[in-house]
Amino acid sequence: MAHTPGDRPGETAAAVLAAAGLARAPRVAGLQLGEAALAAEIGIEPSAGERELLWIRSMVVVARSAAGIAAPVAGACAGGADLRTSTERLRRMGFGGRACAGEHQAAGVGEIFANA
Repeated sequence: MAHTPGDRPGETAAAVLAAAGLARAPRVAGLQLGEAALAAEIGIEPSAGERELLWIRSMVVVARSAAGIAAPVAGACAGGADLRTSTERLRRMGFGGRACAGEHQAAGVGEIFANA
């Protein structure tokens, strides 16, 4: 099934506000945050440091911890020089992985999360 931005649960403002309940739902093993679609829905334009996403990311990390499920997976990064810095920031925040936009990103992202 094809998806459009905002139609998947981790890509809406309502889902972020409901993250704690979603994380505790039966058979939920983890959460993934679709940051690009979510930012577009809310009207956020993340800066290089991504401070604008801090509260949202923190909500998801706390929700998963409270529910005792796996560390969340962050959305894909557009790439470039910010990929490594952004991914390291996510690992330090408590994320357990990151979606990749292609094989060219997978090795670097995997390396960062391998020792988490």
